[in-house]
Amino acid sequence: MSYPVRFVLIVATVAGFAWWAPWRELTDAINVPPGFEAHRGSHYRLACPAGWRTQSGRDDQGNDYEECDGPETAAATYSGQARVTQWEGWSHQLEGRLLQFRNSARRSGYRILKEEPVVVKGAVRAHRFEVLQERRTPTGASARSRGTDTFALTEDQVLLQLTVRAAEGGDQEERMPEIVDSFQAQEERRSFKDLFDPIRPPWI
Repeated sequence: MSYPVRFVLIVATVAGFAWWAPWRELTDAINVPPGFEAHRGSHYRLACPAGWRTQSGRDDQGNDYEECDGPETAAATYSGQARVTQWEGWSHQLEGRLLQFRNSARRSGYRILKEEPVVVKGAVRAHRFEVLQERRTPTGASARSRGTDTFALTEDQVLLQLTVRAAEGGDQEERMPEIVDSFQAQEERRSFKDLFDPIRPPWI
């Protein structure tokens, strides 16, 4: 078999696996800890504790989000919470969003304890903040929560923000690291016609 023919066959095989749904499901899978459930968004994967109530919608700026809420506490707050917000077609550098977050921290009632660049699977850049938040509950009590905010920018210029919170000293606080560790970015799935896209075939 000539070299050109072998090359064409190899490219076709790689392209086929890149498009084939079962193969994509296998390679996109995340590690789901015992007692957790997998959640799949258009640009991310996440695992949340089983039994947490899930809701999705759009925020005041029109950005899509999905939220997982743990059981309520006696102070009428959630014992734990995970929320992913996504900005489609993000045209700025990641640093611009990080600066906004730092500037809004005090106004939002939380204190940044630590921040650092991190690696998020599927993202070209990512950064994480550890925060302590104190606020008034609907009952008028003061409640403290700990958590993280992870910002991840994908190659498709989608900005993701994973916000994880848990009541300080509560029974859900120890589950936060597993939620955070499960988070990964995911490029938008392409259709069969993209196999023949000369600009960007699906194996790139």
